[in-house]
Amino acid sequence: MSAPFGSGARPPGIAADSNASVDCGARRLAQSAPDLPSSHPLEFLTQAELAARWRLSGRTLERWRTEAYGPPWIVLGGSVRYPVRDILAYEARHRCGPSDAEVSV
Repeated sequence: MSAPFGSGARPPGIAADSNASVDCGARRLAQSAPDLPSSHPLEFLTQAELAARWRLSGRTLERWRTEAYGPPWIVLGGSVRYPVRDILAYEARHRCGPSDAEVSV
């Protein structure tokens, strides 16, 4: 019997190093998630906002934090916040498919 994911094991295709590339079939970010430009007035997202953006459970983000996986976070006044610039960088590192330069219209 395999170990549950909460015990430190990773689902198939998920790299132990969150900076490593991810198998496109293992996890996909929401295709229709709104883009947040780096000049966006919100500098941080809450756990609920990030969960909604990626269409994940807030509990998934909590588990990722206990496993030191996922985008970097900070704690402000006892509340977890995710810097927008780190979210955008994390999404860019985990992007699958051709780059914008490779797509012809």
